Amino acid sequence: MTDINYPCALDTYPGGINNHSVATGYFLDSSSNIHGFIYQNKKFRQFDVPGAGLTIAFGINDSGQLCGYYVNSKGQTVGFIATPK
Repeated sequence: MTDINYPCALDTYPGGINNHSVATGYFLDSSSNIHGFIYQNKKFRQFDVPGAGLTIAFGINDSGQLCGYYVNSKGQTVGFIATPK
C-alpha cells in the first residue's frame, strides 16, 4: 500500500491508476480550490484545464491520457480527455 497525499493539500482523492503505476485524481488546496493531479515516480504534478474553475481527473490509460471533468467560466460541467505534456 502507498499513501498518496498531495503536498499541502487539505484533501487528496486518487481516482485511477494505469499499468505503468501512474495515478491520477484531484485535490483540495489550502484555499479550497480543486485541481487535478498526476502521480508518477513518487512525484506529483498539478493538472488544470486552462480557464477552468475546478478540474477533477479520475482516470488514466496506459498512453497517459486523462479523463475527468471541469467547470467552465459559465458554471457548466464539461467532460474531458487530455494528454498532459
